Amino acid sequence: MPKSSKIRWRESDTQQLAKRVKNFNAKLTRLAKTHPELVDILPERVSAKALRQDITNRQEYNRVIKALSAFAEKGSEQVVTGKSGVRTTKWQLSQVQKAVRAENRKRQQEAQKLAAAPVRIGGKLYTNVRRMAGMQAKQPLSVNLNARSQQSWENFARYMERQMLGGGQDDEERYFRACVACWSGLCTITQVNLLKSTMQGIGIGKCLKAYYNGEDELRPEYLYDVVYGEHLPVSVGVQRILNSMNHIAGHPELNPERFRGRWFIKNWKLADNEKLKKNFGKSGE
Repeated sequence: MPKSSKIRWRESDTQQLAKRVKNFNAKLTRLAKTHPELVDILPERVSAKALRQDITNRQEYNRVIKALSAFAEKGSEQVVTGKSGVRTTKWQLSQVQKAVRAENRKRQQEAQKLAAAPVRIGGKLYTNVRRMAGMQAKQPLSVNLNARSQQSWENFARYMERQMLGGGQDDEERYFRACVACWSGLCTITQVNLLKSTMQGIGIGKCLKAYYNGEDELRPEYLYDVVYGEHLPVSVGVQRILNSMNHIAGHPELNPERFRGRWFIKNWKLADNEKLKKNFGKSGE
């Protein structure tokens, strides 16, 4: 994916962003007063300063402006209820649908890079490369509002929202941000920090290269698939991702029998083999 040139902020850009943010937040305040029953499903307030830091190119700027403007439209706050009882707003559903379409286009493009690459799962090489790459790495996402729980929907919507903000960055930045977006939607802050620091310690570029070489656990959305596809605990996915990073760094894999939730998260960190051996020689709490 080619790098995108950074946006050159004009005074009119700053003014328009500030105006859209003001209108967005004003509508949130108004709805909270007139329709308190909507508070739980309304989007969070936004900051022009934070958005400006996230926007890296003109395409992203236009997308943010359109999203903010869409919320200002009459009826955007209408409640949409899925068959499973999930509640969201017409605006959020529309934004998630757009994000999913964009993400699926990106997956289709990236699948071409992975199609001829070896696929490794748990460090083991699989030989049916094209089929494995197509099935595992780049299956299209689905909004699937009717089959989700409220928490599942909120996690998914938050994940897609963060994904959309990373579109203008270079490969390494975009990859790291996509990983963090998925982790942040599912993990505790401590788990997220652990995964981030481990990837940064090894080198984001090395992890990205391993991902393009077929290391499935380093797929940005891998953890999401573990939880909602395999229906396994978040901790299992975190362990798999860390084991994959260990493989890259030449460190020993974590022993599943000694994986004990909080103890693991509090005590494990990227270190040399001796330190890891010492830490994991202790009994899990």
